[in-house]
Amino acid sequence: MAGSSDADKYFQTTASLEASERKSAKAKNTHGNPVKLPSKLLAVLADNALPPHDASNTIFIAEARGAVRRLAIDTGETTALFTGPTAPVPCIALAPIALATHPSSSRAPRTLFAGCWDKVIYAWPCPPPPPTPSPSARPSAPAVKPALTLAGHTDFVKALAVTPPLGAPPRRLLLSGGADGALLAWDAGSGARPCAAVRGAHARGVLALAVAPPAGWADGGASAGAGDAARALDEVEVLSGSSGGEIKRWKLSVSGAGGAGGAGGGEEADGVRLEECGEPLGVHATSVHALRVDADGELWTASADRTAKNLVAEQEGEGGAGAGGRRAWREAMALAHPDFVRDVCVDDAGGWVVTGCRDEAVRVWDKGTGSLHHAFAGHYEEVTGVALLPGTRTVASVSIDGTVRRWSLAPAELERARAEAAMAREPKGKEADGAPTSSLLTEEEEKELAELMDEQD
Repeated sequence: MAGSSDADKYFQTTASLEASERKSAKAKNTHGNPVKLPSKLLAVLADNALPPHDASNTIFIAEARGAVRRLAIDTGETTALFTGPTAPVPCIALAPIALATHPSSSRAPRTLFAGCWDKVIYAWPCPPPPPTPSPSARPSAPAVKPALTLAGHTDFVKALAVTPPLGAPPRRLLLSGGADGALLAWDAGSGARPCAAVRGAHARGVLALAVAPPAGWADGGASAGAGDAARALDEVEVLSGSSGGEIKRWKLSVSGAGGAGGAGGGEEADGVRLEECGEPLGVHATSVHALRVDADGELWTASADRTAKNLVAEQEGEGGAGAGGRRAWREAMALAHPDFVRDVCVDDAGGWVVTGCRDEAVRVWDKGTGSLHHAFAGHYEEVTGVALLPGTRTVASVSIDGTVRRWSLAPAELERARAEAAMAREPKGKEADGAPTSSLLTEEEEKELAELMDEQD
């Protein structure tokens, strides 16, 4: 126990006081151009439903105070505040559709969904962001009220995902997972009740969801509504990760006729069927916090067992995925961390995998080799989310510390960050002693950095 005359420090251990002092000192850093917000931040979502040139500046942030914020990350201005939830919001999803109750004349309608600890899913029509946020945007940002609420879970809603267009006429489904272990499917445009449900999907809470469309299938982004009929699928694979560490696989299919009493104890209606396929994937020892499918159709995971893993799909059975075939997933790579891994995203163009960890770091890994390339330091509490901004080489990260930070994966800037980190790790006092300060980069690395800097100039 530390001795102190400060009453605020009574009954605190020396370790807790030292941790508090360390965080207080670290909070002053400006790495990653921090934007400070008035709440703990639980998740981040890039605006992939807009064309890249319109969306690269915009992110959505789930807040512990019960709101979702749309932020222009370049300026730090709030361009919309989505209100309604009465408890922390741990998960958000964006669908390129309009709600049936709120038809839109926009060529690129979008609906924002948020899962809340109050057991409800909230839906808001998403207005287009202003082209150039003004300095007064933060106080005058519109508060958007929910247009629809979806009630079906009996405990916290912890995970959301939106499917590709399914069936004819095509429709997109919203998938939700909760601390009640249930997996529900909703009509994203109109569903006031689940159109498919598996109440005992997992013995423990569902923390993560991902949709794995067939290889080669691509969403239409902003133009999705107009082209959904041409891209519609009959079925799609869904993956769910739980706090028990297992990852389950599900076949979500849409037909012309509804029914009841789906396979595996599930409920189905409106022709939507959700059934488990194959054995669970036992690649993690405990909670699976995130599941992401990259452009190559590979699965990336983040877990509290201190690893992020890469799983690749091999076809099993006849036919392609979505045509009666089924994929078998095998572990191809494991990225070891010093603490819980909370989120993962992939820069397919650059060949990087980025992870957010409870130890406050944002790490950049070589996607091909699995080697750690760099660790960005700036957050002073647990990193809860990472997202690649579309059409850019920039990753946004959010944290319990209430800050949003951005990190460049552009070659020259990434190498500069590595060089600065190496200099910061160099023992202090060498110059004062008269000893020359030598570079921690090899001659080859210094030459490569110089070339990259010249290219950027």
